[in-house]
Amino acid sequence: GGWGGGGAAGALVVERWASLAAAGVLVGVWVLLDAVLCDLDDATSDRAHGTATLPTMVGVEPSWTITGVARLAAMGAMLACPWCPWRARVVWTVVGGVGGLLLRVRRPRRVRDAVDLRLVGLAGAATVGLWAWEWLVFAGWGS
Repeated sequence: GGWGGGGAAGALVVERWASLAAAGVLVGVWVLLDAVLCDLDDATSDRAHGTATLPTMVGVEPSWTITGVARLAAMGAMLACPWCPWRARVVWTVVGGVGGLLLRVRRPRRVRDAVDLRLVGLAGAATVGLWAWEWLVFAGWGS
């Protein structure tokens, strides 16, 4: 009885649900941080209309810093998450870190557009990275 039938099969079901829940929370945090970055483009207009966003409350530069520190914390949580496959954790953390660093260094005029494009690039890079890693393991290059 119970969830997933008990025993090894039940434990696997619970582990899979925990993995999906953890990934969902981490992706949700990532999207929330990206939403704050998207608010950077509208800070002047939002301030003029009384819209409360992180950039209107603390300023544009502190918003970059706050989202950067929060992203580092999210990356640490992702690496430490025991329910997610370790290769996925490493690849997403590396790809996400590089993407965040490039965005911060480049400082595009339209942050929103760069954030949206970066998400597609991150997903593609992580998928290719995971595929390549699995292929190398299958080919006997590592474990």
